[in-house]
Amino acid sequence: MPYNIKGNVSFLSNQEKYNTEKPFYSNNGVVFDREHASPHNVQSEYIELEVEDIRGREEEGGEMNDNLDRWPFQIIKHTSQHLDWDRLENFDNYRKETEQLLTTKFNAVKAVCFDVLIRSSEPVEKRTEEYGLDDPRRPNVPALITHNDLSHDASLNIMADHLTEDELKEYCNGKYRVRMMNMWRPLVDKVETRPLAMCDPQTVEEKDVVRCDRLAGEWLSEIYVYKYNPNMKWYWLSDQARDEVWIFVFWDSEANMAKSRSCPHTSIEDPRFVGPDAPIRRSVETRNFVIERVRV
Repeated sequence: MPYNIKGNVSFLSNQEKYNTEKPFYSNNGVVFDREHASPHNVQSEYIELEVEDIRGREEEGGEMNDNLDRWPFQIIKHTSQHLDWDRLENFDNYRKETEQLLTTKFNAVKAVCFDVLIRSSEPVEKRTEEYGLDDPRRPNVPALITHNDLSHDASLNIMADHLTEDELKEYCNGKYRVRMMNMWRPLVDKVETRPLAMCDPQTVEEKDVVRCDRLAGEWLSEIYVYKYNPNMKWYWLSDQARDEVWIFVFWDSEANMAKSRSCPHTSIEDPRFVGPDAPIRRSVETRNFVIERVRV
């Protein structure tokens, strides 16, 4: 049975300082740089919202949304062969598997997986005691604020980092469509604690979108964070299993506004699973760009 959550969703606090001060934060908690004396200046606020369960309607739209044109998010069924994360080679294996899946699904000319990230809701001491700061097996916490993975400028920078000059000229000539996509998979039998939720970008206004600097290891990038808007509509999938994978778009070369380029998302608090006894939530996500020929 579908279960609509009445739970807490975190947004950037609506403070005047963000009119003149750009938000920033560091994933690993270290001081951001010499100019910023703290790891972050992001202050969030929790808003209790109803989040609609799409369980039973996972494939709503069918072929109409198969290319993620009707909605920028979708659940697909996929079983991975490379989920033993104690084996470092599986990070590369999972990248290749993801690239093959996206190439096939979107009939793409090219798909590039440029990031694989493990997340866990375990206490910080358990997450850090086994692996070093730069070890990809060291889990990050679940995302705790409504955000979009990369801004427009940061998406262009990613393409420049992973394509040759000749490829950039070829794929950025208007004959191809490039989309940045996240593929998010549970690493538990059933997600109960901090499930992932999606916001319909058509319910977002330009004034809700705020650029934010993010430092992850030595990688400095720019993302979008969001202020609360009561018109936003949110969705989640209850009891999400390992083979139920979110695919969502977070940048589209054919879109012309920040809100339509992005898909706001975050982990949310299910009031049934909170506190120290809540089940551990583990997940893996990849960030990718997919290049398709423009449909005539």
